[in-house]
Amino acid sequence: VTTIVAVALIGTALGSVVELTAETYPEVTGNMDKITLVKVYADWCGHCQSLAPAYKEVAEHFAGKEEVVIAKFNAPEHEDYARNVLEIKSFPTMFFYKNGKKIDYSGERNKQAFIDYVEANL
Repeated sequence: VTTIVAVALIGTALGSVVELTAETYPEVTGNMDKITLVKVYADWCGHCQSLAPAYKEVAEHFAGKEEVVIAKFNAPEHEDYARNVLEIKSFPTMFFYKNGKKIDYSGERNKQAFIDYVEANL
């Protein structure tokens, strides 16, 4: 585990949303021992901004659960990765990773729906 990823995972344990980069994204989401929920966002996106407080509460809910990572990825800051690897077409886009496999999240976008989805997959 790289130092950057170790710091990111400590942030999760403390209940904060982990900020992924193009460099850390594959390692964090590919971890076979973790379940990761990722919000791909843009700072200028109104829907992303309105989702942020509830998403932070989701991270706080899972604080201390080492097997759960609640993360976000700023697509405009990592445009090549967002466009060419993740194939992002709209914001926010939600992904769920379990056993290193990506699943497009299509459920409701609120605190309880995220919590229920993650807990159902533990």
